[in-house]
Amino acid sequence: MKRTLFFLTVLSVFLFATPLFTTAKQVDAPSSIMDQGSTRTCLHVAEKGGYKNINSPANGKEKLILNATLNLDGKCISSSSCEIWLHNSENTNIEDNEKMLKKCDAGATNNFCNNTEKIEEEIQSEVNKDPKWTQITNFTILSSKPGQTNITLNGVEEAVLGEATGDTVPPGDVNIQVSDEYAAHVDWSYYAVGDGQVLPTETGAGGATPIEEQNPSQQLGSFNEPVPTIDINQEGLKEDCVTFYWDPYGRVFDSQSLEPMSGVKVTLLDDQGQPAIIDGPFKNYDFTKLDNGIYNILVSKEADYQLMVDSPLSHLFTSAVNLHPNFSNIYSNIYLPGDIFHEAPIPINPTKDFDYSKYLHDIPLVSKGEPYFVPEEDVFVLKSTVMSADMGSFVNFKGRVTFPKAKVCLVGKESKKVFGNCVNADKYGNFLININKNKSPQEYLYIIAEKIKLTEPVIKSNNIDISKINFGDENLTGYEPILNYVEGYAYDETGQPIPNAKITVKLKDGNENFYTTTADTTGYFTIYGKNLPFPEYYFEVNDNKGSTPRVLTTSDFVKTNKSFLVNQSLNLMNSTKNNQPIINPATGELNQIVRTSNKPLKSTFLKGELTNRISVDILSVDPPN
Repeated sequence: MKRTLFFLTVLSVFLFATPLFTTAKQVDAPSSIMDQGSTRTCLHVAEKGGYKNINSPANGKEKLILNATLNLDGKCISSSSCEIWLHNSENTNIEDNEKMLKKCDAGATNNFCNNTEKIEEEIQSEVNKDPKWTQITNFTILSSKPGQTNITLNGVEEAVLGEATGDTVPPGDVNIQVSDEYAAHVDWSYYAVGDGQVLPTETGAGGATPIEEQNPSQQLGSFNEPVPTIDINQEGLKEDCVTFYWDPYGRVFDSQSLEPMSGVKVTLLDDQGQPAIIDGPFKNYDFTKLDNGIYNILVSKEADYQLMVDSPLSHLFTSAVNLHPNFSNIYSNIYLPGDIFHEAPIPINPTKDFDYSKYLHDIPLVSKGEPYFVPEEDVFVLKSTVMSADMGSFVNFKGRVTFPKAKVCLVGKESKKVFGNCVNADKYGNFLININKNKSPQEYLYIIAEKIKLTEPVIKSNNIDISKINFGDENLTGYEPILNYVEGYAYDETGQPIPNAKITVKLKDGNENFYTTTADTTGYFTIYGKNLPFPEYYFEVNDNKGSTPRVLTTSDFVKTNKSFLVNQSLNLMNSTKNNQPIINPATGELNQIVRTSNKPLKSTFLKGELTNRISVDILSVDPPN
């Protein structure tokens, strides 16, 4: 399956095979180095080096896992050193298959409902990963600057190239090797994360560039709060990043509507027209998914192959096909009955100019009557692909929708307004939206995905009919605001402030503790950006009385403190009061900020609007330095 990942220029891995047991050492607890003042850049798979191992199933468990040794390169733009961090998503194929089963259980008549046992079998073969951030604490440094044979870490520790070096890499070029196990249908992304002090521009960092003038897929950054000190462009577009594909792969679609078709069985045949023999625990067929009508089949050895399609009763798999002229905007390498193709497994480290097109086989079906159109309810965003990150001057939002070229907009849950520009997903449903920090709202953003007519030109527009959106749709998902600064009160579920509450910041992916503070006797607390992570997070509020801690999303926090934030003219996305930075970027000192009252009123979060009026002279619960 070909999938293009957008968040920065990250390494994404979609892999399968069976496990080998030598893996990288990992630390699950998040590091303070992941705060909003850190530098972060993606690492890529090097053009040469690395290998993968495919072995027989371990302990009889036929799981889709691959063990691979990867050579990664990139840059550490910190002035001291960088840690290596790995982010993994959930398993997108499990989510897709579970959606299909749920539709069948509700009485749907889709093609795939005739093969629910195969869907359940596929779910059982998948590895269900919880999304999280993991520090990689052992790796091998392969090279340093030209002509050097050793390196110095943190100005002290020397390490010979080719040997394990500990927990960090030095600033500048990064070239390391890491071994680990990777589950199929999971996004795996490696980063070099360092402190907020950036390398001088002569080592590769560019000067600041307005976000409007940057290619969104190239934006990397190093930022101090509350405004960026420098934006860094690194060479390399998203297509330069290596993705491990299943092979062969493709989509099945209606030849006239061009819309993808789910539930169609595609089988791999040998050159004699017999079902191909596949090594290991993998099957020689697949059913197309709600996710863009995609199928994936493993080729385990180089040979000549064919494909057989069990078309639904409404369609024909035939060479007598008259494709709509717009097909080339979405599909390519059209496969017709009887075609024979020569194929070998895709190499573990293909070069940047590697020709993936020969592994793609898009299959048109001819309708016996009216063309097929995807039901509106089958066009949705896969929750397992949704991710956002604070990149300093802007917030990066990404994900994948189940329909090619779908229109995607971000709509505020409270305001019902569109934020940023609506975009059209690519032909595989991937989308990316960047919103300048000063235009990012302090509310939850729904992702609204709409079908477009694939037979007509794509018209870009921010117009969307809010009245037609079902905000109660369980398929709706979105993004919590990544607040740069937190100030307000901790409340219980009845709306009463909690004196001396313990507030813990926790990463959304992994649920790991990132930072803990304590409110004062009125329930008031502050947290500065240096103690907040750049990925999405939430709060756990403990009353210290033995009660179950209350989980509070960032949008819930804003809602419970809405009147207070308005009264104080506070913008938690930009760390500003009355449009002035709460922390002076010139001095790094806390600005003198006066509040207006001295006693919080009861929160009415659960029953209506909040009516707080609060005050003291200087905000200093959580000092900036």
